[in-house]
Amino acid sequence: MEERWSIGPFVKFNGNPVLVPDNSAWDDTHVSNPAMVLKDEKYWMLYRGERGQDIGICLATSDDGIHFTRYAGNPVIATDAREDRPHDPRVWEYDGVYYLSYNAWCSPDIPVLNRSKGDAEPLWDRQKVFQCVATSRDLIHWERHGILGIKNGCIVTDARGHAVKVNGKFLMYGHCHGSFMGESDDLLHWDIRLVPFLKDVPGILETCMAVTGIPGRPAADIVVFTAVRPKPPVLFALSQCLYSADDPERMLACLPEPFLLPEHPWELEGYKGERVPFIVLFMDTGLLRMEDGWRLYYGGADHVICLATTQDGGDNK
Repeated sequence: MEERWSIGPFVKFNGNPVLVPDNSAWDDTHVSNPAMVLKDEKYWMLYRGERGQDIGICLATSDDGIHFTRYAGNPVIATDAREDRPHDPRVWEYDGVYYLSYNAWCSPDIPVLNRSKGDAEPLWDRQKVFQCVATSRDLIHWERHGILGIKNGCIVTDARGHAVKVNGKFLMYGHCHGSFMGESDDLLHWDIRLVPFLKDVPGILETCMAVTGIPGRPAADIVVFTAVRPKPPVLFALSQCLYSADDPERMLACLPEPFLLPEHPWELEGYKGERVPFIVLFMDTGLLRMEDGWRLYYGGADHVICLATTQDGGDNK
């Protein structure tokens, strides 16, 4: 049972999965890691698509959030001369501009957008994949800006996915080879520092999404969705932690157990290859607030995309 501060409980959609690989599409091998936007009365899904050994950020849209149509020009962000195999998108909106972050294997000549502070510098030496940033006004055509010296950072947004400032700055939570936080004035350039704010989260692997302004809840509440490893063979499951804008580095509470675990065939058996020999259930910015509650889109077994929903608002108030 979820804690009263958490978002949920979530119930998996009986018609799952909502998106699968398609032999007639570019992403004919795997689809996973959805990031969601509500725009022009449509659901827009940016996701990790795979075609053989190639990976790119793909796009699909839907009128009902269940039946999705792929964009004919996929992938919308593909490998180029400086970014190899872009994957794992996270998306936020601010003032009519969409900010997309994604991971990629990057060349050394790509522009660097962050100013790391103190002991955050060693992050550069411990990974080869970095978080890239691009912007768009239509979710189709993207301008690439460069990289941050970290990966898997998520921006604090409101319940509709709009980036919001916390104490006068945009705020980033992240975890990769250690927990870090970032502050920014423009959502492009970041001051990043290592902060052990996730050290007490059981099985922490990554941060996925950070939400504030939750209906019926104190305005300063920040709920951070995390990917955790509960026990083998499950690699990724989903959990939540509570922070406050008054002291965003201090964790106030954390779910003792994941709130969403792999259990169905499309989550357990979809993909078990050499690269991911574990059962995976993962989301990026796949959470949407609707009038009747929340929709959570997530990847099952790094192979298909699924949906879970709340009832009666799902705010545990």
